Amino acid sequence: MRTRNDLKTYLRKQKKIFYWLKCWIKRNDTQFTNFVSGNYVYLPMKNNGNLNIGKTFYYIYFNNESEILGLATLWTRTIWYLLFAYQTGLIPIVEWGVDIPYAQPELLKDNDNSFEHYFNLVTEFSIEEVKNSHNVIDCDMSHLRNHIWIENKSYSIIDTNFEIMAYISRKYIDLNDELKDFIKKDNTYQMILNGRYIGVHIRGTDFRRNYNNHPVSLDINDYTNYIDDLIIRGNIDGIFLATDDENIINEMNSKYTERLVFFIDVYRSVTGKAIHYDIESKRSLHKYKMGRELIRDIYTLAACDIFISGLSAVSTMTKVINKQQADQFSEVILIDKGINNNLRNMKKA
Repeated sequence: MRTRNDLKTYLRKQKKIFYWLKCWIKRNDTQFTNFVSGNYVYLPMKNNGNLNIGKTFYYIYFNNESEILGLATLWTRTIWYLLFAYQTGLIPIVEWGVDIPYAQPELLKDNDNSFEHYFNLVTEFSIEEVKNSHNVIDCDMSHLRNHIWIENKSYSIIDTNFEIMAYISRKYIDLNDELKDFIKKDNTYQMILNGRYIGVHIRGTDFRRNYNNHPVSLDINDYTNYIDDLIIRGNIDGIFLATDDENIINEMNSKYTERLVFFIDVYRSVTGKAIHYDIESKRSLHKYKMGRELIRDIYTLAACDIFISGLSAVSTMTKVINKQQADQFSEVILIDKGINNNLRNMKKA
């Protein structure tokens, strides 16, 4: 005759039966039902060593799986994870690995955290210390699933959530001194900061291929219609253009000539290939400079009085930095033709 313990042992071996039995028994347990329905965030903890017992770290790490992500997307997702750490009371640490498109080999000899190419550490704890700490939780996109505004790839963020991202950015992310000087001592940046400029970001290159789950691409005319109207209204010193595509520079320059301002030292594509895939350039410190130039573009766009853009991670970060610096745009024009729904998936090619 089977005992009660024998029955429990048998049921545990019948995994599907045991699962449904467990669901019935715990049907009134809110924590359990939230977990089963996907509203519960599971945070597996690793024990990496004996340092910092009593503290729990949240390890935000991007590396080779992030090869196809542009820097603005890496930056945006880093803020999302920092927000999660803030909301859950975890101590964040950020590491961008050696295989992301902006990791410069010459700068990784003494420090393989490419995040520090551009930013200071987000807390006083070093990467090495956290890797040997007692309680560490690795970041995972599933941790963000309850943030509805995050699930749409950051393309449709309401103003309140930009305020939240700006708060998190201000709290944790600080440009390193070298990059601060590079931006603030730039004559073009200072001219725009102290003038009244229309900031325009036009994403070219592979964005025009209309990848699945990415914004529908825009034509030059989608932007110039708004720009022309603003010029007619008057009280504009000029137009600052940020783009990854040299062909767009040429088109816009032929139309606006003396009104148009752009950085002449930026590496841009002439082939339509995304610049963060172009690692063959012979330019000194090319990978690092790509990231530095993109961050300068974003800070310069954020210093403009009016901002025009399509849906993109650069647009997102521009609005975050603008709010972070409490230098509110007088007008924002977001050109939105929707998100592609097709079978054309992005790949490194």
